[in-house]
Amino acid sequence: MTTVELMDLIASGEDSGTLFMVDVRDAESLATEMAAFANILGGQILLGVNERGNATGLDPEHIQGINQQIETAASRIRRPLTVHTENLLLENDRVVIVLTIPEGVDKPYFDTTGVIWLKNGADKRQVNSTEEFRLLSQSFDSFLADDPTIPCENDPVESQSEPVESEDEPVDGQNEPVEAENDPVEYDVSPLQSQLVNLIRSNPDITYNEMSEAVGKSRSTVGRNMGRLRDQGLVRRIGSDRHGHWEILE
Repeated sequence: MTTVELMDLIASGEDSGTLFMVDVRDAESLATEMAAFANILGGQILLGVNERGNATGLDPEHIQGINQQIETAASRIRRPLTVHTENLLLENDRVVIVLTIPEGVDKPYFDTTGVIWLKNGADKRQVNSTEEFRLLSQSFDSFLADDPTIPCENDPVESQSEPVESEDEPVDGQNEPVEAENDPVEYDVSPLQSQLVNLIRSNPDITYNEMSEAVGKSRSTVGRNMGRLRDQGLVRRIGSDRHGHWEILE
């Protein structure tokens, strides 16, 4: 990530995929935030950015200690979790640490006290039991308030009524346009959405984390745009979030 990309990410604000933290208070509180991200689609914690979205940065002399706290927090989450950090130097010679938490593959993840947390918009919520976690997972997109289009494992299968080309040859002189709902040319696809389609075409097994990294956008932004592609009938998810793949409906 470049400094420009960091500033763009900060400008988009906190959401279910991005959290601002001015500093690390203690490993336990950081472990709670990391577990909450791992229990959904993953996300990024920007260390050195305050709640107002100002990149105040961290003292370079404290970076080593903060990275040790990050390692401690990851190790205290109940179930193994590997995270990634990237240090970005600001113009004021201070540092922002971009802490990337992947979507967990062994959900649910518990904090140091054995509590399950889930990201809920820009905040998080406590889940009281594994059974409650399963129930919430079945309606995942209903409680991600800021990302209503992010798909979950139990989303209903999209309609397969794809546009069908007529088998008949066009009659001379009758060049009337096909109705928009059946004409792929009429789809309103942004440059970002075109990028996402190309990524799926290259790798149908691609994850949200990989898409986010490839296009340099937050996971929530990727999720919203993927939802629009799904709504237009351009892509669909086959199978579960963890073991499924994407299919282009062109």
